[in-house]
Amino acid sequence: MFGIMRQILGSTLLILLLGSFIGLIAGSIGTGASTTQTYNVTFMEHGLPSGTMWSVTFNGQTKNSTSNEIVFQVQGASYSSFSIPNVGNYIPTPSNGQVFVNSSLSINVTFALPFVKLVIVKLVVLQQSTGASVTELQPGTSYVVGVEVQNQGNVNALTEVNETVLYNGKVVTSDVPIASIAPGASETLSFIWTPSTAGIYTFLVNVKANPNISVSETYPLYVGVSPVNVYNVSFVQTGLPAGTQWSVTLNGTTKSSTSNMITFQVPAGTYTYSVQNVTGYLSKDVTGEVTVKNSSVTVQITFLPLVFKPVATLLVSYNGQEVTQLQTNITYDLIVTVKNEGNTSGQGYVLVIASQGSTTVLNKALNYTLKPGQAENFTLLFNLNSTQPLSIKVSTYSLTPKGEVPVYNSSSQFTVVQQPTTTKTTTTNTSTSTTNTTKTTTTNTSTSTTTNTTTPSPKPSSGSSNTLLIVGIVVVVVVIIAVAVIFLKRK
Repeated sequence: MFGIMRQILGSTLLILLLGSFIGLIAGSIGTGASTTQTYNVTFMEHGLPSGTMWSVTFNGQTKNSTSNEIVFQVQGASYSSFSIPNVGNYIPTPSNGQVFVNSSLSINVTFALPFVKLVIVKLVVLQQSTGASVTELQPGTSYVVGVEVQNQGNVNALTEVNETVLYNGKVVTSDVPIASIAPGASETLSFIWTPSTAGIYTFLVNVKANPNISVSETYPLYVGVSPVNVYNVSFVQTGLPAGTQWSVTLNGTTKSSTSNMITFQVPAGTYTYSVQNVTGYLSKDVTGEVTVKNSSVTVQITFLPLVFKPVATLLVSYNGQEVTQLQTNITYDLIVTVKNEGNTSGQGYVLVIASQGSTTVLNKALNYTLKPGQAENFTLLFNLNSTQPLSIKVSTYSLTPKGEVPVYNSSSQFTVVQQPTTTKTTTTNTSTSTTNTTKTTTTNTSTSTTTNTTTPSPKPSSGSSNTLLIVGIVVVVVVIIAVAVIFLKRK
């Protein structure tokens, strides 16, 4: 009896233990499923015109948008692939790829029109037999000599590299390897060279590709000679449009580039440089001198657009004096000065229009040819018959192969008043004298006449003066005689 009960109890306990174990396993599986996370993968677009439709295919799912953002959701950590097609002539970078998603992330996509940008990454010199990189070559040994070129554009570039080795200014050997370089990829373009004489050689490299891509570099090659310390002299330009080719000559060596930097490698010392002209632009630092003292040097080069800028000023004068208020019926000088405030010579004309209301007083076009900083004066005569305000407008134009281009204009206003009338007085004096023994009567008659012409007052005649003198003498004599008579009667 007790044996049977033990068997039943043991079976029951075993069943309970198995049930608990199965429950734990099921619970853990259920808990794992409930904690699977969702991640966002966001593609951010740059470079397309606003409102342009673009699309992304991610893990086989394609989405379109006219905004700059497309978002996908991923359940749990996983490797995911994507692809982005062109939009018209715009090419995306990156255009495809694979990402590991274990958190939310953003992927920047830049669209651009097709372009090629080639960069010389480094000099490559390998011993042909071993493939080892070397800095000092030996006469009689063969080497792979070339450069590594990277395509930083967004389309394939069929690249041609002109490679020339010089010794004492003379060509020793040259080659022109060609390669097609994919966007973002690098290729080593090289040739086999066996130097025969010890010395320091010059390796000239010019990388070319369509359309009009050209990048140059120069390297020293040390054959049987230990390399000396060399330093970078980098010329960095600003002001030119992206992709414009420019050139610098340092110590007789010329390099060109379509990027914004040109670098030379030279030993310590002082060197002269010159910057070549670029069509339509002027370098502020055409020539100069740079000193290298055991460290690299950077020289900033600024290009300015060539500008012909004729600017006009004016003044009105009368008898050599500037006036600001004008009068009618007077002839004035209008002096127009045109000065070229640009940095290149040019030709054009200045248009001068002076008017009173609807009446045109002046309408003249005057031609000029001016160097930078040069000025030219023009003088025009005018006369006004009305008191209406005078408006003078001056406009300058530049003459280009594409036609005339307006450059500058200004206007001035002048008040005009009536010329004042001058009032002058002419006086005529007539004097009549009557003489007797008792008194003298003098009568003066004056006549005034107002005219617009100045007439000097007549001077007294000499005859009138003599008459007065005689009358005076007679009066004195009469008085003396009368006094004498009175004195005698008293005696």
